[in-house]
Amino acid sequence: MRILKALTVRPVAAACGALYVTIWLALSRLANQYSPLRGPAAALVFIALSFGVLLLLVAAFVRFTEWGSQLSIPFFLIGVAVGVVYDALTDKTMDRNLFPIEAAIWCGILAPALGFGKELGAWLKKDRQLQTD
Repeated sequence: MRILKALTVRPVAAACGALYVTIWLALSRLANQYSPLRGPAAALVFIALSFGVLLLLVAAFVRFTEWGSQLSIPFFLIGVAVGVVYDALTDKTMDRNLFPIEAAIWCGILAPALGFGKELGAWLKKDRQLQTD
């Protein structure tokens, strides 16, 4: 049973990572077209939102589900890198020949959000259990 859980959690984490970064990259393209913000301020808001949303999603996932603590951060980051590569290969609007560096930057931004979110969710779960006892 434990092997089956490990075999399902890791691919699901990788797929979630790829889906998460693909959605944010699509939102980035939309924001570049329609956003009133331009320049570095828009990029900073975008990075802060992607970090904050992931932190809160992971914290809620760990806090409210039984198998949330099984979240595989390395496989999520592999999915993020795959999502960036997919987006770079399918994007026909601009040349993105530095996508390996872009993938590393995305992983560097999202890894702390995953780690802190997982710890925050575990702390909230433990705090809730202490209050009910």
